[in-house]
Amino acid sequence: MTPYLAAFRAYHREPPGVPWTVAVELHLQRGWVVSTPALFVMARPVCAAWPDAEILDLHSTARQLPGPYDCWHVWAASGAVAALLDCARHYDPAVGWASFQRRGYAVHRVPIIHRHGKRKSPTATATTATARAPERGGSGRG
Repeated sequence: MTPYLAAFRAYHREPPGVPWTVAVELHLQRGWVVSTPALFVMARPVCAAWPDAEILDLHSTARQLPGPYDCWHVWAASGAVAALLDCARHYDPAVGWASFQRRGYAVHRVPIIHRHGKRKSPTATATTATARAPERGGSGRG
């Protein structure tokens, strides 16, 4: 199964709040969508200090919210976590955080480790989670 199909199936395991096609469209407009034989990911820039509700709102990047975009929020992903982090570094190496949500839990914010093994200094208001990002699939609802 391709990473795209795995992400699509995981997205539909539970009733999604946003239709798949709408989520893809919004990420194509305001973030990025990458689909390769090894990885599928939909992500968009957010501020790690935002409340969870703002991070999970697909329209938040279109509004004027405080703070610089310093975090990639992964809405849906499938494939290796290493490939996902390499992809995030490629699109904007200055972004120091990645966030994700699984199955209705709070948003997890994790630092992006750079190739030389050091992470960027976190912003004072951002918090990290000890949870690991999923290696495959996930609920896909951000």
